[in-house]
Amino acid sequence: MIKSILVPASGETFDDAVLETALRIAQPAAAHIELRYFCKPLPAGAEAVRQAGWAIGGAAAPAVALLDDQIEQRSRDAHAAFAEICRRKGVALVDDPRHSASVTASWHATRDDVASLVGHARHADLIVMGRPGHGNGLARSHIELVLAGSGRPVLIAPGLARSSIWGTAFVCWKESPEAARALGAALPLLAKAHRIIVATVDEGTGQPEQDLRGVTRQLARHGIAAETRLLPRKASVPDALATAADAHEADLIVLGAYGHRKAREIVFGGCTRAFLNSAEVPVLMMQ
Repeated sequence: MIKSILVPASGETFDDAVLETALRIAQPAAAHIELRYFCKPLPAGAEAVRQAGWAIGGAAAPAVALLDDQIEQRSRDAHAAFAEICRRKGVALVDDPRHSASVTASWHATRDDVASLVGHARHADLIVMGRPGHGNGLARSHIELVLAGSGRPVLIAPGLARSSIWGTAFVCWKESPEAARALGAALPLLAKAHRIIVATVDEGTGQPEQDLRGVTRQLARHGIAAETRLLPRKASVPDALATAADAHEADLIVLGAYGHRKAREIVFGGCTRAFLNSAEVPVLMMQ
């Protein structure tokens, strides 16, 4: 059961679609949503300017104060947008979240580096983030950081919030630990879906049909019925999966976040990048 959802945000604008998606997931279990807003840090060297201001009689103080004011204004604007969405949706804003029969939410603004997000993510059941380059101000590197370091599932919200995510869930299966962890993390969402399709691409190796039957047996033990699809590889694996997801009008996509470490960077494979960049429905990933 998903009871705590972390929504990180930053920047000058607030991505309504991310919060709308989090709210739809929170409603069935009356979960708590924590929005953690990362204020834009002072530009490089600004703190040195602040310190130098003391040495030169405070001449730099007005410039530093202006920077501080701009950061605070961005935070106030984002907070107001967040509060307005919660008001429209009837979500109570609380300072100290407790067990509740309805969805609650809280706001935390911080000037910590976004790298600290990983620690906060480890204390949530699910992290909901926007796509790179959208209004929440978080970059691809932040998504990769959370996926690789938190041990928690990440749900990437679409650019526009969907009216429902409980129609068809499309599970992209591969015999890998990443896919197994993603499937396990998605169980609370799959249990609410009206239709579930587990698909894999036939790459000419292994026993894909037997693997699919194993997944459906696992889901059946949770009371979840699923259909299977063995897809021919006519194009790339990401294209085959994306085409099938579109053909089945998926409302939610589940997949493992595949990648490898190289020079201390997380480099994601083709499927992860493709769905991260272009999927028009929520995508739940786990590494």
